[in-house]
Amino acid sequence: MDSTDPDQTVTIREVRPPKEVATLTLHEERASVAVTEGASAQVTVQRRVIEEETQVSVMLRREVLELITSPEGGTVLLDGQALEAGRVYQITLTEERPVIGKEVYPVQQITLRKEWISETFQQKVTLGREVLDVSGPQELIREHEQLVQAQAAQLPVLDEKEPALTTLNKEGEPAEALPAVGEATPPKPGG
Repeated sequence: MDSTDPDQTVTIREVRPPKEVATLTLHEERASVAVTEGASAQVTVQRRVIEEETQVSVMLRREVLELITSPEGGTVLLDGQALEAGRVYQITLTEERPVIGKEVYPVQQITLRKEWISETFQQKVTLGREVLDVSGPQELIREHEQLVQAQAAQLPVLDEKEPALTTLNKEGEPAEALPAVGEATPPKPGG
């Protein structure tokens, strides 16, 4: 005689965890920045001599011998010429002459230096990314996590020790365990 009431039996279901069918990889774009060095301007530095004419005043001296002849005296000859009486004659003994020399003096110290100046440059970049669009009947499109939670709340998940099929009563509790596929059917009590 069977102890389960056929009116109280709800259903027999095989409960298995979800099986992965395929794996899909989604990609996104990321900005990569490379900096290249380019010559923006070329500068030539040259040192050259500019010549200009200038005037320099120099005081020069002469050493002279002055001859003054008096009218009462006799005739005085200089280089074979007679000197006039009462007049002053100068004979140059020594004289200074300008000697022009040029010397170079430092007037400015110039330092040339090259340096990098860093500036932040902003550039807008549009990046794309892949998203998964699923279409189909609404009852088939559910989040994987919601599906697992729903299955876990409704039915017990099998492990290796549990039978493959379970009979549930109206309260959702196992009523009678059926043997797993390939196991021998145990004899019924009283039969």
